[in-house]
Amino acid sequence: QITAGARGKLEGLGDWTYDAYLSYGRVDNDTTYTGYVSRSAVQRLLDAPDGGASICTGGFNPFGENALSSSCIDYIRRIAKNKTVSDQRVFEVNLQGGAFELPAGEVRVALGGTYRKQTYELTPDALLTSSFTLNGVKGPELAGNAAQPLAGSDRVYEGYGEVLIPLLRDLPLIRNLETNLGFRVSNYASVGSVTSYKADANWEIVDGLRL
Repeated sequence: QITAGARGKLEGLGDWTYDAYLSYGRVDNDTTYTGYVSRSAVQRLLDAPDGGASICTGGFNPFGENALSSSCIDYIRRIAKNKTVSDQRVFEVNLQGGAFELPAGEVRVALGGTYRKQTYELTPDALLTSSFTLNGVKGPELAGNAAQPLAGSDRVYEGYGEVLIPLLRDLPLIRNLETNLGFRVSNYASVGSVTSYKADANWEIVDGLRL
């Protein structure tokens, strides 16, 4: 994961500041599965006229407690390897500072935008994607598991604005009264545009008592 950013003051704009960052992260995961059994290999042993003795030492007798030889185990066992890759890319910038004065104090504003993209890809072993057919019934080649390739991604562009407005100050039972309003719009590649908002009030009645 790599992250780089910058922050500072916007010269000539009072106390306005900015901060921005760029982040990239990626995970590669290789998974090895052992202990799987090939259904087609077992079926070949069962179908062999000599019980599979010509295929591997001792053949395969499914009746009773008969230990398989190491050569027969090697013949029917399979090792599968899956590969998963996921990554995320983020760019964000934020601005904030004072806008203008009201009798109760300074109106402050925050603005920002974000770009975010996430991708995921699963590449299963060919053994996990292959099938085996017996008596017209199709099933996975490996006894107990199957998988299909999977891939997807989503990206979103977001923008927001927030404003803090002081309403009243230093009055009886109103040491400070202010409201905070915010709006955000997000545009997803998957579901389109969505919006959200917030509105709250902060009333400080006296020192130590706030609603």
